[in-house]
Amino acid sequence: DGRRLGVAWVGFDDNRKAGLVGSVAALPVITDAFQYVQRSNRSSTLPDGLRYSWINQSGQIVDQSCEGAEKRPLPIDYPEARTGDCGAGDSDSQDGRWLKNWFGG
Repeated sequence: DGRRLGVAWVGFDDNRKAGLVGSVAALPVITDAFQYVQRSNRSSTLPDGLRYSWINQSGQIVDQSCEGAEKRPLPIDYPEARTGDCGAGDSDSQDGRWLKNWFGG
């Protein structure tokens, strides 16, 4: 996210050769550290103008019980077209017209 800097030193404190290279020793350490920070610092509040909704792969708002549904932050004015069949068979959804319509195209 460009807001953090991390440094990992893996080796002896007197600069003796450790026989390791950064990609083997330090990279896994720093990768794990950043993954932990990223998971633990997630905010549960959304910026103004956004709300969480469950959507399918076509971008339709569906019930969370639908197969493949994912919880995503969406603009408050995102189209509320919801189907009882988890979005299957809606031609606007299948060919991408929902996205064009949303942007006025």
